[in-house]
Amino acid sequence: MKLEKIIEEGLENYFYYNPVLATQQGNHHYDHLLARYDTDSIASQISFLESYQQKLKEIKVEELPIRERVDYKIFNSFLNTKLRTLIDLKLVKKLPVIYIYSFLYGLYLLIARDYIPQEERLENIKNRLVETNRVLREGKMNLVDPPATFIKVAQEIGQSGLEFLKFVIPPLFEKYNQRLEVDRLIEQASESLQNFLSYLNTLLTSKDEFAVGKEMFRKILLEDHFIYHTPEELLSWGETVLNDTRVQLEQLCKSFEPGLSPQEIFEKLRDDHPSTDSLLKEYREETSRVREFVLKKDLVDFPKYESLIIEETPLFARTLLPYAGYVSPPLLQKNQTGRFWITPTESKGLKAHYRKSIPITVVHEAYPGHHLQLTSSGLNKSLIRKVSYSPLFSEGWAFYCEELMDNMGYLSDPIFRLIRLKDQLWRAARVIIDIKLHTQGMTVEEGVNFLIEKAYLERNEAEAEVKRYTFNPTQPLSYLTGKREIISLVNDYKIKKGDNFNLKDFHNKLLSLGTIAPAMARQELFS
Repeated sequence: MKLEKIIEEGLENYFYYNPVLATQQGNHHYDHLLARYDTDSIASQISFLESYQQKLKEIKVEELPIRERVDYKIFNSFLNTKLRTLIDLKLVKKLPVIYIYSFLYGLYLLIARDYIPQEERLENIKNRLVETNRVLREGKMNLVDPPATFIKVAQEIGQSGLEFLKFVIPPLFEKYNQRLEVDRLIEQASESLQNFLSYLNTLLTSKDEFAVGKEMFRKILLEDHFIYHTPEELLSWGETVLNDTRVQLEQLCKSFEPGLSPQEIFEKLRDDHPSTDSLLKEYREETSRVREFVLKKDLVDFPKYESLIIEETPLFARTLLPYAGYVSPPLLQKNQTGRFWITPTESKGLKAHYRKSIPITVVHEAYPGHHLQLTSSGLNKSLIRKVSYSPLFSEGWAFYCEELMDNMGYLSDPIFRLIRLKDQLWRAARVIIDIKLHTQGMTVEEGVNFLIEKAYLERNEAEAEVKRYTFNPTQPLSYLTGKREIISLVNDYKIKKGDNFNLKDFHNKLLSLGTIAPAMARQELFS
């Protein structure tokens, strides 16, 4: 069987087992379903993944052209990651938020995307509401001694999920005379969620054993990111970047406000922020400005059907996204509409959206950052490259764009330089905390204090950050590490092309490869 056919069949089967991911990617065959987590279904999914590993072994890799060889490695990495999640990490037994977030996000996607008439989407919403009761029952059956932090995250998201069910879904059905039926379904789903949260209370423990350990961390670096550095080497590098950046930041602070500490300067900056009412308006205006700038500078081609919606972060996602985030478009579809989530906060929390930071956030999340990069992925003819997601590439590109836009003159004001240095402290701290949490016994509280002391984060911001790090090993280090890899590709490609190097051509070439590990991009760029 040809590699392309193996990948096509394998991904269709994977979507069957993971309906919400299918909806996210634009495969709508399973929009009425949610994943099954019973023992037989998990065993069946493991068997399916292993069978496709075996199919790959029958391919003569050395005979494939370079692009297909990379596709082979990407798909093999994809299978390894999914099997590790089920077999080695056993997240269905340890991570209760899986059961909550999957159904909430599955409902959100059906509400937000108008790919079919609303009446049909509403039927799928009703079906997923019914499916929610089963998913939460299976979660209660599966969970065994989840770490304390995992329980707390699930409880926070679950409480906001109850509000989402109560306030967001019912109005959708008003004009279709289905309100009574939907109210009943929501009541059942809410009761199931409340029972699940009550069950989590019975599992509360002082034990917080979330670390994956040095061996597993190293395995993830190799299999997911194709990184051959050891955790210790990355840690040492992260500490060096942190210390060097801190020196640069402190020197720059002296030219702004002599006599004030960096913390005091950032506190003054944070006092100038939008109101709750004007928050989205200011982000939308800034997004329009930066989009026009990128087009004028001709830095990269824009996908024909890209568009961006800027909206409030849904209630259920705010625990994990205390500032902002990006939701990629359905990459299997022609229409490439991404969503830029802004988390509205009250009073002191609005300081996270201080005005001088907004242009940098927009560059990172929208243009030419995540949105432009991921919509470009949607143009790829390779199915696995549409579906594959390397945080090292995606976050590395977005972080690289911040420096790019400084060099292009958009973020050249010294105050932006100061904020970017602060953000680099944050990204370097992520490398350190990520590795120490999972390989050296760092506690959540120690990680929170590290972010407050070293990266000038507020406590509530630091707490949200570190909670997320506990169940995403190697993702936090992807920002700084990924940027290093992207810059290395830029510099080496300049050498390769010499006088023929053109930055726009390089950007187009790089983004055309898909959201793949930078090491895989290197193989194609320099083959």
